Amino acid sequence: MEVVKAARLRLLIGNVLRVVYFLLLAGAALLYSSFVLSVNPATARFGGTVLASMGDVALGAIRAIIAYLPNLVYLFIIWTIAYYGVKAARFFRDAVANQEISLPKFEPDWADPTYKLIRVAIGLFGWSSVIPTFPAPNPKSFEGFRYS
Repeated sequence: MEVVKAARLRLLIGNVLRVVYFLLLAGAALLYSSFVLSVNPATARFGGTVLASMGDVALGAIRAIIAYLPNLVYLFIIWTIAYYGVKAARFFRDAVANQEISLPKFEPDWADPTYKLIRVAIGLFGWSSVIPTFPAPNPKSFEGFRYS
């Protein structure tokens, strides 16, 4: 039994390596710019300042990501509910369309349009639940609008 296909795993590893390469390249450029600035006497005072200010920026970004982790968990839960809700609706649509499930006063031809409406409703519910958690100023239109 194959949990993850080799092509998907190769793609994931390639993307991770690209991110690591980019971070190493950015770090090398930062160290190089700090070195170049410290060599010239006119800009020597900026050499250490560049590293310190970039360190503060990186530390602030890491703190922001850590502070946002609870919202990421909430986003993942809403996404999972919406994803499996659409899968359940698709399963039910197929069962009604193939007449494996018969509902009184509901034609099998109505299964696909009804599925599309339910899919849109699930998507709207998901977006309306998720938008207030995005890292932005609190919009006035979403005050008091939260399911959690």
